Amino acid sequence: WFGWFGFNAGSWLGNDDGVGAVMFLNTQVATAAAVLGWLAYEKLRHGSFTTLGAASGAVSGLVAITPAGGSV
Repeated sequence: WFGWFGFNAGSWLGNDDGVGAVMFLNTQVATAAAVLGWLAYEKLRHGSFTTLGAASGAVSGLVAITPAGGSV
């Protein structure tokens, strides 16, 4: 999800208000939480983790944080 940092926070890095740093952090935390949540669901539901599940969780977290990355 490295490319998503440029998408979410890249345009804000030139400002002095610190929104770019907040967007970097929010993007990282939301994506990591979504991956962990998805893997926990898979473990409870199916008894094992999958790489596809981790990737699906990452994409869902990235999509969820994109509209509000600077204000969460």
